[in-house]
Amino acid sequence: MILTSLDMLVIVFLSMSVVSVLGILLLFLLKSEKITKVIFYFLAGLGMATAYMNSASTPPGFMGEVVTGWGLGGLSAVAILVQIIGKTQKSFMAAKILVTVSVLAGIVNLFL
Repeated sequence: MILTSLDMLVIVFLSMSVVSVLGILLLFLLKSEKITKVIFYFLAGLGMATAYMNSASTPPGFMGEVVTGWGLGGLSAVAILVQIIGKTQKSFMAAKILVTVSVLAGIVNLFL
């Protein structure tokens, strides 16, 4: 069985979606702070990667889509700053919510 390029694209997109959902679930359900921070940084990187993929795959005439993609990736950068600067649990929860929005909206934006 030979996979076409569209088949491989679907496989990559579905694997990114599954990894995103599992990462977000683990981010909120795990109690270990060390593992939670590792998952947090991984998801922030994934959010920035989806922003890059979105902007790189959008034609030049669709500047609104490119700006939206970079804005969603920027949420991950803001989440990292909130996590580093804030030392309380509330700030870390806000950072987790920001990275969750960034990853989910980035995946949806990549799909559309």
